[in-house]
Amino acid sequence: MALADTLAAAAIDAAYLAWGKAASYTPPGGGSAAPCTVLLDVRDSGARPEDGSPPAGQAWIEVRAREVAAPLAGGTFTMTVGAKIYEILSRPLPADADGYAWKMWVE
Repeated sequence: MALADTLAAAAIDAAYLAWGKAASYTPPGGGSAAPCTVLLDVRDSGARPEDGSPPAGQAWIEVRAREVAAPLAGGTFTMTVGAKIYEILSRPLPADADGYAWKMWVE
């Protein structure tokens, strides 16, 4: 791994360490849940799409590709604390140019 790749991966890991929340991912249709750490952005009721924010009631989740290799629309993330379940609404997209993480809309 090149130095730039190592530094990028370390920066992403630091973000998950600082702001990550414990969760588990279950693929569509059920199956084994995979433990993971996610970045969760839930907007308040005043959020508007023109602000570039998720509409009220929606959120986005980001997960490292090494923890969930291929999340799919219809799959769910269950938060470890509180057991809140978020269903993936969109096709997951790479969160960065190097494919270290996935980002998706959830509700």
